[in-house]
Amino acid sequence: MSTGAPSTRRESRRHALLGAAALGLAALAGWGAWRDRAGPPPTRPIPTAPGFLRLDRGASASGADLLTLGLDAGTPPEPMAREALCAALFRAGDPGVPVAVFSDYRCPTCPALASRLRGLGGPALSITWHEWPILGAASVFSAKVALAAGLQGRHDEMHAHLTRRFLRPSEAGAHEAAEAIGLDAGRLVADMQGPAVAARLAETARLAALFGFRGTPSAVVGGTATEGLVDAATLRRLAEAGAGPCRG
Repeated sequence: MSTGAPSTRRESRRHALLGAAALGLAALAGWGAWRDRAGPPPTRPIPTAPGFLRLDRGASASGADLLTLGLDAGTPPEPMAREALCAALFRAGDPGVPVAVFSDYRCPTCPALASRLRGLGGPALSITWHEWPILGAASVFSAKVALAAGLQGRHDEMHAHLTRRFLRPSEAGAHEAAEAIGLDAGRLVADMQGPAVAARLAETARLAALFGFRGTPSAVVGGTATEGLVDAATLRRLAEAGAGPCRG
């Protein structure tokens, strides 16, 4: 004799799945409606970076965001003076809305964020790339190669090269990368272990702590900090909000 229990359980499960799907669609519709409205996205102040705001994660959270969480928050550092913070965060002299990107060469979503920023349209952007190697020794090695290339005036070219190609974490790999973009390979290898590269890595780590970043990719667009693979519409809205406290 059939009791009907399996059928009832299947029906309950089906209703639960339909309910979850409806909630998901409602959330997406709500986010889409907000994104299509005029005005800046929802933000909150950053106590350790006065004058800067943080994009509310509820407004931009996605599965990609969750994959970026690599660090514990730890003890917040002492705030930096505005002038020193701006000098460390953004490249001086370039026109356009300043953008600072914190990335790791092993981060799977960092190239996608970089691509969105480059193809954003709207206000002109001035992008400063920060090497923040948080995903292991190979990441640290690649970051040192890029920063050492910067001492020969070619950081951005090396950054683009390493984003497209796997770098063997060895002296031979560093030589190959240097030669690929026409650098002095011997000098690059020596500079990788020098004080200038170490100081730059330490400075970037401090900036990341000041903004409360927990993983890559992270960015500061004008005066607003973001984490994760933020959608192009939100990035454009942040850029349109202005240059922020460093150039406002």
